[in-house]
Amino acid sequence: MQMEALLKESLGTSKLKSYGSGGGGSINRGLGYMTDKGPLFVKINAKREARRMFDGEFASLQALFDTHTIRVPKPIMVLENPSGGSLLVTEYLEMSGKSKFSR
Repeated sequence: MQMEALLKESLGTSKLKSYGSGGGGSINRGLGYMTDKGPLFVKINAKREARRMFDGEFASLQALFDTHTIRVPKPIMVLENPSGGSLLVTEYLEMSGKSKFSR
């Protein structure tokens, strides 16, 4: 099963189209998708240990999200990537420039 097919099935969505700007770093890469349930961000890591890292990140995001004190993307799920490694699916947040609070 392809990653996009897994995402559609797991999210229960019929629409999954690349959206916005993704990104990548030295550890993970990210992709934005528009779905019929709104925009999502998918973080991808092909390493075998990625599931443990993403499970921890999911729990951390959920704890921060639940405080309602700082804006973080709502965590949605962690999935095993059919190509290897894992996926972390979150709400997609538009990130643009610095705010007056950046300092």
